[in-house]
Amino acid sequence: MKPVRILLGAALALAFQIPAVPAPAIPFEPLGPAPVIEAAPEPAQASFVRGVKALNAGRLDEAERAFREARKVAPGMVGPLLGLAEVAFKRNDVPGAGTFVLQAVRMAPNNGEAQLAWGRFLYTQGRYPEAAAAFERAIRAEPDLPATRIDLGDVYMNALDDPAKAAEAYRGALKIDPKLAGAHYALGVALTRLKQAKEARAELAEAARLEPDSPLPRYALGRLAASEGDLDRAATEFGQAIQAAKEYVPAYLALADVYVARDKADRALATYADAAKAAPADANVPLRTGMLQERLGRDGEARKSYLEAVRLDPKSPLAYNNLAWLEAARRGDLDQALKWAEEAAALAPGSASVLDTLGWVLQVRGEHPRAAETLQRADALAPGQPEIAYHLGVVESALGRDAQARTHFEQALAGKADFPGADDARKRLKALPGR
Repeated sequence: MKPVRILLGAALALAFQIPAVPAPAIPFEPLGPAPVIEAAPEPAQASFVRGVKALNAGRLDEAERAFREARKVAPGMVGPLLGLAEVAFKRNDVPGAGTFVLQAVRMAPNNGEAQLAWGRFLYTQGRYPEAAAAFERAIRAEPDLPATRIDLGDVYMNALDDPAKAAEAYRGALKIDPKLAGAHYALGVALTRLKQAKEARAELAEAARLEPDSPLPRYALGRLAASEGDLDRAATEFGQAIQAAKEYVPAYLALADVYVARDKADRALATYADAAKAAPADANVPLRTGMLQERLGRDGEARKSYLEAVRLDPKSPLAYNNLAWLEAARRGDLDQALKWAEEAAALAPGSASVLDTLGWVLQVRGEHPRAAETLQRADALAPGQPEIAYHLGVVESALGRDAQARTHFEQALAGKADFPGADDARKRLKALPGR
C-alpha cells in the first residue's frame, strides 16, 4: 500500500498539524557563575570559573581538572558537581552525568540549579513525572529563574500531554522576562493545542517580532493559518519562515503542501527544488518530491527521487516501500522489488502499509501462500483497511479460496468506495462463483 497518500493535499488537516514544542537539545545549559559559589573560598571560585571557561571552549579535560580542584578545596559547592556532570554528558557518559547531578541534589536539595539539572537529566531518561516534580522543586527554590518554568512547560507539552499546564508554566516564565521569544513561541503552540487561536496567534507574532531570524514562529503561524483554511496567509507565513532561515526544510515542505492543496503541482515541485538546493543532504526533500511526482503519474522521475532519498537516508522505510510499489506496479525487476519491500518491512515491521506492499509484491511474483500470510498480518494491524482487504481478496482468489475472497472483497467495498483497485474489486466479486 502507498502510505504516502495521507501526506498530500487530500488530507490537508493531517499535513498541517501543529508541531510539538521542540524538546531541549541538551539536558544541561552552559554553566555560568552561580550564586552558590559566592560563599566558597576564593581558590575554589577561581577553579570553578576556570572550569566554566574551559567547558564552554570545549576543552573537556582541562574543565574536568578545574572542577575537581574546586571540589577538593570546597567539597560543599554545587557548581563543580554540575560542571562535572556537563563534562560527562559531553563525553556521552550519560550515567556518569546523572551520578554527578544526583550528588548535587543530595548535597543541596534546596538548590534551584541542582534541581533544574536533575529535572533535565530525568527528562532525557524518559522519567517525565519525576522530571516535572524536580522542576517544581527548582521553581520553589529559585522562583525567579525563567528557564526552569520553560523546561517544566516543555515536559507538560511534549511528554505529559497537558497543554493547559504547559501554558501556565510558559506564562510564569514570561512574567519574569516578557522578552523571552522562546517562551512566547512555546505558549503560542500550547494555546494552539488548546484551540485558542486568537491568543496563540498573538504569542507567535510576538515571538517572531522578538526573534526575526528564527523560522519557528512563522512556521507555526503558517500551520495555524492552514488549519483554519486560510491558505493565502499560510503561504505568506511559510515564505517568511524560509526568508528567516533558508535551510529550514519544514517550511519548504509545508509551502509545497499549500501548492498541492491549490492544485499547483508545478509550484510545489519548484518549492521542493529550492529546498534541495538549500538542504541537499535532507532525505525528506527527494522523498516528498517523489511522492508528488508519483501522484502526477511521473513514475520514472519518482523512482529517481526515491533512489536519491535512499542514498541520503539508507534507513528510510517509506522510500524503500515506494520503490517496491512502483517496481511491482510496472512488473519490472520483481527481484529488486522484493528486496526493497523486505528492507522496508525490516525497518518498519509494525507498519500495515509496508506489509501490504510486501504482500502485494509477493502476489505479483506469484508467491501466493506467503503473500496471504503477509497480508493477513497487515490486516491484523489495520483491520477494515479497504486496500488491504482488496489485496487479500485477490490472493485468496488466486489460491482458490473463493469464500474467503468474497468476504474480503465485500469488506473492501463496504468501506471507502473509491480506493485504488475498487473497480477491479467489483469485477472480481461479480465473477466469483456462488451468490
